[in-house]
Amino acid sequence: MTHRYRRELMKSDAEKMLTKKKLKARLEEQFQRAMGGVPAWADRESRRKSKQAASDSGSEEDDDLLCRTGNFISSSESLPRGILEMKSCLPANQERLADGKLSTVQFHPSAQVVLTAGRDRSVSLFQVDGIRNPKIQSIYLESFPIYKARFSADGEQVIATGTHHKVFYVYDMMGGSIIPVHQVRVYYKNEKVESGLSYVSCRPEVQAKEGEVFIWDVRSRKCLHKFEDEGSLEGKCIAVSRNNQYVACGSVSGVVNLYSTDVCLKENRPKPVKAIMNLVTSATSVTFNPTTEILAVASNEADEAVKLQVIEKLYTCLNYVLSSG
Repeated sequence: MTHRYRRELMKSDAEKMLTKKKLKARLEEQFQRAMGGVPAWADRESRRKSKQAASDSGSEEDDDLLCRTGNFISSSESLPRGILEMKSCLPANQERLADGKLSTVQFHPSAQVVLTAGRDRSVSLFQVDGIRNPKIQSIYLESFPIYKARFSADGEQVIATGTHHKVFYVYDMMGGSIIPVHQVRVYYKNEKVESGLSYVSCRPEVQAKEGEVFIWDVRSRKCLHKFEDEGSLEGKCIAVSRNNQYVACGSVSGVVNLYSTDVCLKENRPKPVKAIMNLVTSATSVTFNPTTEILAVASNEADEAVKLQVIEKLYTCLNYVLSSG
């Protein structure tokens, strides 16, 4: 308990060691102080009751909605053509700036919390209030430069992978434990899965060399379909919108193709809805906003290489420029 990220949990110099039970209690106290109490997403009992109530009131219409794709969003009145209104805010991680390059920044799926991780081997969580952005917690993974970190779907865990390690780590935010995972075994239960499709490349070397995209059903572990990303000789990134309506594929040339999911599931050489050609270096990151109104495309090979594409009207925001100052 002498690590630099854990010393702050000690309440007096007399404490030399903390039991696992005490450590868990201190982490919970620190988390609740930063959050101003127990947030709804962290209250397991409340979430269990909410899920049960939602399940009891479910209907066939809800099931049908989850099993089909289509345009579920209406026209946005808050996104004027060509110009995106924005203002500069405090750095989300200002209470603990990274010692090295950040490799991950991600918002929590249901809370005003942001995650940062990077080559300095640390994972940090911050409460985003726009005023102080207090740090909730930082963990340090010894000899483990972090390549990528992500929240789990329920937001209770953080999964971190390394730059040159086969092992990955799972950080349980509720229990305060860090679990190394050396092997992955997949078990399937006979229960409802809301979304069974995952868009990945089953042969990374094929994705990289030929621009092919493979569509997998994670329940049956079968490759259902594959299609060619138009004009791509080397795929670099891929993303699926939350409503499952669009697929975006980025390539080494900097072109990002936006496809309709329905077309990708049926055709081997689908035509993109839009080819985004604003980047002049490799497209290394693509992501949709939660309402599927905006697609962000970026490259880590050039400064300020980030563009926002308004999906419905298929135009790029003209005034979105990052400041490096």
